[in-house]
Amino acid sequence: MAVQYCRRRGKPLLAAEVGWYPNDGDPMPSDPLAQSRHHAALTTAETLVRGMNAGLSGFGIWSLFNPGTFDGAWRVVWVHDGKLCKAEHLYPMYRCFSRYARPGSEVFPLKPAEREWPWQYVHGTAVVTPQGKGIIYLVNDHLVESRKIRIELPKDWVGRKLRKVVKDNVRLGKEEGMIEPKANGTSSTVEDLLTPSSLTAYVESA
Repeated sequence: MAVQYCRRRGKPLLAAEVGWYPNDGDPMPSDPLAQSRHHAALTTAETLVRGMNAGLSGFGIWSLFNPGTFDGAWRVVWVHDGKLCKAEHLYPMYRCFSRYARPGSEVFPLKPAEREWPWQYVHGTAVVTPQGKGIIYLVNDHLVESRKIRIELPKDWVGRKLRKVVKDNVRLGKEEGMIEPKANGTSSTVEDLLTPSSLTAYVESA
């Protein structure tokens, strides 16, 4: 409803504060570094993907420049002894969005060819930037199982050469080769295997 309200008035709708607080307000959390773990970063990434599909125009991450000395381990980048430091899991996860997705991109919500029941573990979106570059984001939020996926894209994605970038429990934004959408009648398709608890970005090469 809020998205449609803003669209009718020609205004963007932003999510001003996005993040994941794992300790339910407990003043004595069992894991004081929980906000910096891979699962926290993945949950936020899934929020971004689903938010883009819902029509949101932008997101504010809580909190990129938190000093990390209070209210949990939120910081993503900081300086120590004159050197730039980057959070092990938060930085490469958020980088997949901030480096490739651009304001004003056209969004194509994606759904796996076979929907699971009762839970949907795979969430995805595709965007085309104002410069015409295509990016696909796929999240597999199952903790222990890989997911073989087949997604459908517009016909003009055929032949786009996409670099595969994976952020999971082990790979911190590692490139894993190339993938190319194949023609399928009036559309194009991508098939791949998503590792457990992962974000995979497919980024069109320059």
